[in-house]
Amino acid sequence: MTLGAPTASGDFPVGQVFEPGIHRVRPVGPNALVVQGLEAAHLGPLSFVADGVVVIRGVSGSGKTLLLRALADLDPHRGRVSLGPMDQTEMSAPEWRRRVGYLPAESAWWHATPKPHFGAKTGHWWRALGLSDDRLEVSIDRLSSGERQRLALARLLDLAPSALLLDEPDAHLDPESATRLRETIRTWAARRNATVLWVAHGLGPGRGAPELLLERGTWVKP
Repeated sequence: MTLGAPTASGDFPVGQVFEPGIHRVRPVGPNALVVQGLEAAHLGPLSFVADGVVVIRGVSGSGKTLLLRALADLDPHRGRVSLGPMDQTEMSAPEWRRRVGYLPAESAWWHATPKPHFGAKTGHWWRALGLSDDRLEVSIDRLSSGERQRLALARLLDLAPSALLLDEPDAHLDPESATRLRETIRTWAARRNATVLWVAHGLGPGRGAPELLLERGTWVKP
């Protein structure tokens, strides 16, 4: 669970991350997100390294969702984004998003019920998130916002990405469901050595995850 800071020149040594307050460097994980000079409309330039679970905070309109969309290669942007040794520009946008999964605040559905969105080899992640199998047979428009969000997360985890970009995944959940979601994501990330960028207004992932604060599209000190 590491945040990296750029050198005085604004660059990151390849495969390295600076530990805050410690005069040494260590290799980043194979699934670390390395971001250098990222710019998009009303955003940046932003540079950082995230390795593990990292929280992004900021008031509404500060650029949190814009950041996630640029990292997911959904919006036009400049700068360099890489996942471990893999550069975003070296693969198609759909392939990148299979490796760097994005969960928006409002997820899209293209079938009448959730079930067709899951393959035969599903990991049944909805069970860990507190949902029963019969919820997959319910019409999308009859599910609550929290149910839709948890099912969208289960669908995303089935793709086995190496990093997750989460836009307030617990926003519509009761405390018990939010706790289940936090535990599921942390367990999943630890098992896969995955990076998670979690946009949060409330508790977020909890338990001392490092935080970054956005204000008007740039980093500020928390």
